[in-house]
Amino acid sequence: QIVEEINASPAELTLFPGDLVDTGAKHEPLYAEWLKLAKGLKKPFHAIPGNHDPAEFFKKHIRAETDYAFDHKGFRFVLFNDSDVQSHDGVVTPEQLKWLAAQIDDAAAKKLRVFLCAHITAHPNKHPDVAWFVLQGGQELRELLTAKSNTVIAFLSGHFHCGLRGWSDHAGIHEIVVPSACWNGDRKLETAPGFSVKEFRKGYVLVDVYPRELHMRYKPLAAPALEPLV
Repeated sequence: QIVEEINASPAELTLFPGDLVDTGAKHEPLYAEWLKLAKGLKKPFHAIPGNHDPAEFFKKHIRAETDYAFDHKGFRFVLFNDSDVQSHDGVVTPEQLKWLAAQIDDAAAKKLRVFLCAHITAHPNKHPDVAWFVLQGGQELRELLTAKSNTVIAFLSGHFHCGLRGWSDHAGIHEIVVPSACWNGDRKLETAPGFSVKEFRKGYVLVDVYPRELHMRYKPLAAPALEPLV
């Protein structure tokens, strides 16, 4: 049903920020089913692994690379795997940091703005959030984001299962956690730092990109989209 909704929308591409299959190590046959569904999208789609997606299964069934980039209408989308199937915390290696820096610098040289996409956010978070973020290599990743903040617009991630959540307090970069298409829960974030949308139905986010703004509309499954969060 979500594929049908996206096809009926003006979306030019779709990003899946990980956890394609729940406990993928136990349910490998479901990757073929996921891919069959995703191929129903009329416009391009791009995915990365989550902590439920063993890299070998992702590479076997979905895509050979877990770190890759593509350009679209003045933007570069840089997707990378920062998940560890043994942990809820994220990992970014020195080799990935070097690759990320090269991708961002190349985009800047070509006057492209950058969206990063990974399963686990770089933003340190505490209760009432789930306190899941990139630990190993996290400080270096945040320093890289600060250094490249003139080029990087946003860091998109998943993993939280709490609806639409985010922060814009790190060098002006929007760090956005998108909802799940399967289930979301209320983590009582009304008084937590950052921004959130009090909506927990399963769904996705429609993002409109403007020269100086992002408009994000929470789209619950089989229901109208909410008013934009700007």
